[in-house]
Amino acid sequence: MSEMIGNQYFLVRQYNLAAKEFENSIHAEDYNVQILQKLIICYTMVNKPGKALNLFLSLINKNIDLIINQKNESINYLCKEIILRIENGEVGYEDDFTFFYVLGMLNFFCDLNNSLKYFQKANKINSKDIRITIIIKMLKKKLVKLN
Repeated sequence: MSEMIGNQYFLVRQYNLAAKEFENSIHAEDYNVQILQKLIICYTMVNKPGKALNLFLSLINKNIDLIINQKNESINYLCKEIILRIENGEVGYEDDFTFFYVLGMLNFFCDLNNSLKYFQKANKINSKDIRITIIIKMLKKKLVKLN
């Protein structure tokens, strides 16, 4: 039930309420990629980018191929819309490091090459964050296989 309510909030861009419902619908044994993708998006929009990054890393560690191969046009479209809002300064973050890794995560759902570029920019600012280093290695490996 929480997933359905979360989806309704998500559709009307009520990300804080959607995040709460998605969190309630996730169980340790569940692996619903779409809910986790939506939760990542919600976290980026409600100023919880660290939670989004941790969830993102966990998600791609589980099965990066499933996420890449699962085409979800609504997620793709929404990510492009949010990316544009962030790039235009309508949505702000505490620093450039966060700005770049958030754009890296969102681009992952619609453009792997841009995702890598943004994670690399984040890494230039803070090369000590091992999560970013791991994500970059995974993206490079995946892009080599795809090309």
